[in-house]
Amino acid sequence: MEKFKHEKRFLENIFKTNENLFSITELSEGHGLSPNELKLKTKFTEFFSDSIQYLDGTTNLDSIYMFDSDIYIYLSKSDPTISSFSCKIYYPIRKKKDVEFFILNLKKLKKN
Repeated sequence: MEKFKHEKRFLENIFKTNENLFSITELSEGHGLSPNELKLKTKFTEFFSDSIQYLDGTTNLDSIYMFDSDIYIYLSKSDPTISSFSCKIYYPIRKKKDVEFFILNLKKLKKN
């Protein structure tokens, strides 16, 4: 399986909706974000989910969450047995400072 397998379709969709190119920041490993964590936060809205349903629960492969109506967090993994996700954040360039602040807060959470 590949990571970010819905990325092309997703980018086409947000370009049609917003008629703007979006900037992309890919986070290195160790960010600790997961769909389960973002589902618990009221500021994030689930935008897309590609998952596998097992008898004992659901495993997400690709999940996209929207923040502040135009910042998207795409979490992806290629193997359902792996617990960590790769992460890309898509945003209009005018929101770059907001994204940098979000990433800085992630780093602070990891230290605690």
